[in-house]
Amino acid sequence: MIRPVLILMLLPGTVAADPWTDFETRCLSPMENLHSLVSADFGIEHDKPEFTVHRWLGDDVSVQVTTYKTTARRQSCVAEVLDPSQWPDTLTAFELWRAKAIADQRYEVPGRDIADGTPAGGNAVYSNEIREPRLRVGFIALNEIGGPAIFAEDTDLES
Repeated sequence: MIRPVLILMLLPGTVAADPWTDFETRCLSPMENLHSLVSADFGIEHDKPEFTVHRWLGDDVSVQVTTYKTTARRQSCVAEVLDPSQWPDTLTAFELWRAKAIADQRYEVPGRDIADGTPAGGNAVYSNEIREPRLRVGFIALNEIGGPAIFAEDTDLES
């Protein structure tokens, strides 16, 4: 006999993932592949003439997707890490992904922030030829709630 607990563990969405996995699944992978970021389990937080904000709340992460209506296909996705105990592991996961993405030549670190021309002192990387427009991915050490956030956003740049 299968116990009810085991059945719940097999259902999609019931197994808690870590913040990096949630970001990769809900933001990074869909954006790299030009798929929709918003699924049925996202709720609408704001719907304004210029943009729409959808939010999904997981166990340790809050994912916010902003779709800009005034710019064709422009989206950003931010995953805020809510649980302080997850902060170090999330940063490590981002740094490992970043190093591999650069080594595989899928992403690059520009000499200047190509989005606005300022020196690129941060950790953001830009996609090479994996998609158009280029994607910018980075890690913010301190966000509004005091913890880290990972982001992926469309740019107006071509490869």
